[in-house]
Amino acid sequence: MEQEKRIIVVGAGHLSFQIYRKLQEKGYTPQRVVWDPKEKHTIGNGERSVYEAYRELFQQAGIAKADTVYLVDDEDQYNIQFFLIVSSLNQNARLVVSLFNESLAPNLGPGHKTLTVFNPAAIAAKVFVHAVEKHAKETKHRKIAGYDAGAGTSFFESAFFILSAVFVAIFALATVVFHITESLSWVDAVYFTTTVLTTTGFGDISLYHSEPLVKLFGVLLMLVGVTFASIIFSFIVDWLLARRAERALGRMQYRVQGHIILCGLGRLGYQIALELLKRGHKVLVIESSLDNRFADLVRSSGGMVFVADATLSRNLRRANIGHAKALLSVIQNDLKNLEIGLIARSLQQHVPLVLRIFDKDIAHQVQEKLSIPVALSASAITADELMEDI
Repeated sequence: MEQEKRIIVVGAGHLSFQIYRKLQEKGYTPQRVVWDPKEKHTIGNGERSVYEAYRELFQQAGIAKADTVYLVDDEDQYNIQFFLIVSSLNQNARLVVSLFNESLAPNLGPGHKTLTVFNPAAIAAKVFVHAVEKHAKETKHRKIAGYDAGAGTSFFESAFFILSAVFVAIFALATVVFHITESLSWVDAVYFTTTVLTTTGFGDISLYHSEPLVKLFGVLLMLVGVTFASIIFSFIVDWLLARRAERALGRMQYRVQGHIILCGLGRLGYQIALELLKRGHKVLVIESSLDNRFADLVRSSGGMVFVADATLSRNLRRANIGHAKALLSVIQNDLKNLEIGLIARSLQQHVPLVLRIFDKDIAHQVQEKLSIPVALSASAITADELMEDI
C-alpha cells in the first residue's frame, strides 16, 4: 500500500464522509475539502466569481499535487463545476466523480485521461435489491391473524349508503300507502310513487280526489323526492370525480399480491424500482410528492405509483401490505424510514423489511435494538464499492 499517496475528498454530505472514513481505515491520510453551503451565493462578495473562489480554495488544498481526487458532493452541478476546476489545476491526478445523472458522464470523458464516473444510487440499488430478495426468500411469508387489507369505509361512502337506504324505505312506504288508500295495484302504486318522487306528474293518476291527509302525504313525498334526488345525484357526481382523481394518483385499494412495496422515489428509490422491475418483480411505489419527476418513468416501465404518505397505516393497507413480498423504505429521512418499517411490521408481522439508514453505525444499532432485519447505508455501500479500486 502506498502510504505516501495524496488523496483529496471534495464534497459535503454523507458520501464524502464515508469515503473519507474508508480511506482512513485503509491506512491513508486523506484530506477532505468541505465548504459552508450558506456561503455558496455570497462567496467573493462580488469581487471574485464563484469559479475563481473555488479555484483558490482548491489551490490552497493542494489539488495540483494530489494523486487522486474524489469529487463526491450530493449535487451533480457542483461535481461538474469542481471537475472543470480540478482538471485545470491537475491534468495527471485520477479523478473519481459522482454523478446521479448518468447521461452527463460521456460529456466529461474527453476532458481528463484518468477519469472514473459513477452513479451512487445505481451502485447502492443493486445491494438493496439483493438484500430484499435474499430476505424475502428466507422469510416465511404469513398473513397475521385479524389483518384486514381493506382501506375501510369512508364517511362519504357511509353517508351515501344511509341516504340511499332511507330513500328506498320512503319509496317502499309510499308504495304501500298508495296501494291501500288509492286502491292501486302494486305495479300502479310503484309507478305512481315514482312519478310523485320525481315530480314528473303525467296526470294519468293523481291525488285530486284523495283524502286531505293523503294529499299532504303526496306533497311531503314530492318535497322529499326532490331533496333526496338532488343530494344523491350530488353524491354520485362527487364520488365519480373523487374516484377519477384518486385513480390518477394511484389512490385505490390494490389487490395485487406477491409484490414489493417501495417507499420513496428519490434518486435511490428510482434506481431500486428499475432494478426490481428488470428482475421481474411486481413493484408498488408509495411516493408523497405529486410532482415527482420519476413517477411517470416508473409507470412506463411497468411499475405502480401510489401518491400518498407511507407513514399512515391506511395507505400501507391500501398498498395491500398483508400480501406483499417485502417492503423497502428509502426516503431521505431516517426517522420516517424507521416509522414506516415499524408501522408495516405492526400490520404484517412477518413482512421482510429493508430500510435506508444514512449512518452505517446507526444502521447496525437499528438492526440490533429494534429488530429490523436489514438496515443499509447507501453511502457506505458506495464507499465500499469505490474502495475496491484503491
